[in-house]
Formats: sequence, C-alpha cells, structure tokens
Amino acid sequence: MQPDIHIHIHNHHEGRSIMCDQLERIFSLLNKISMNQQELADQLTALADQLTALKEQSEKANAEIAAKLQTLENAIVEAGNVTPAVENALADHLSSVQKTDDFVPDAPAAPAADATAETAQV
Repeated sequence: MQPDIHIHIHNHHEGRSIMCDQLERIFSLLNKISMNQQELADQLTALADQLTALKEQSEKANAEIAAKLQTLENAIVEAGNVTPAVENALADHLSSVQKTDDFVPDAPAAPAADATAETAQV
C-alpha cells in the first residue's frame, strides 16, 4: 500500500494563499488516486485468482469428458457392427468437445532446444 502524502505549508502572510489551497487539493487527489490504484490492484488479483480456479475446474472437466468419450468410443469399436445413429451420436459428441477445445486457446509451445541454440549462435 502506498504511504499517504502529507503536506505542511507554512504561510508567512496573513490568511491562506490560493496556491496553498491548490497544493493541498492536488495532494489530496494524489492520495485518492493512490488508494484507488491499490483497490484496483486488489480487485485484479482477486479476479486473477477466480480465473485460475475456473481454468483448473475447466481443465478437470475437459479431462473427465475426454476420458468418458474415449471409453464410449472404445466400447463402440469393441461392439463392432453399430448402427449409423450410434456412429453419428459419437461423432457429434467428439465434434462438440473439439469446438470447446478450439474455443479455449492452447498454451504457447515452449521453444525447441535446437532453435534456442541456433539463435544463440547468430
């Protein structure tokens, strides 16, 4: 948290000068900005924590769905002669999962060790 800014102006003239009032107003606004930035930072941190939790839940759900679909696909293959309706239903589910996967961007790939070594040599 940012420290509060305090100003003490000693005016050697009678009464307060306009400049003193303006300076105090400026410092008061700076303190508010500092506090607002801290509040915003706290809110952004909380939001990042929520997004991380949501991502973890989503990844877990996607893994469970993929495992169930793989089990279903294996059972269909083992059954052998299935109707087109069963094949179409499986294809629809696999397509739906793929659309969800396509919607969520993949993590960037780590650079290959060879590419890093080539870059270092140049």
